Amino acid sequence: MPTTSLSGRAVTPEGVTTEGFERESLSSVTGRAVIVALVILALVLSLALPVREYLQQRDRIADLTTRTVATQSSIDSLTAMRGRWQDPAFIAAQGRSRLHMAFPGEMPFVVIRPDKSAAGAGAADSSPWYSRLWRTVTRSDG
Repeated sequence: MPTTSLSGRAVTPEGVTTEGFERESLSSVTGRAVIVALVILALVLSLALPVREYLQQRDRIADLTTRTVATQSSIDSLTAMRGRWQDPAFIAAQGRSRLHMAFPGEMPFVVIRPDKSAAGAGAADSSPWYSRLWRTVTRSDG
């Protein structure tokens, strides 16, 4: 059992001081702690890049999934539209409304409703076209 001398050193019964052993054991624990810390730091640094890549790939997969859903809905609507264009009645209705087509024997006509502002301006002004053009140029200048 070590005893303490006047200088504060621990002395064993054989008269050997233990001061150096305590310092050595403290420094070896600190050295071990530094080594453990370096190993942990190396592990963290070696795992940082793969974790970052993993997170980026997850974001990319989520983005591609969203785009896939949007593309699939577009494909569905185009497929439905293609089905409508397979119907002869739909084609005839589109030809009538868009191209003003008529079947043989029908009399096609288009109703043109007169615009009140255009009718009033044309009837009141019977001057030649170049006079009207010059008036618009002088009005825009002023």
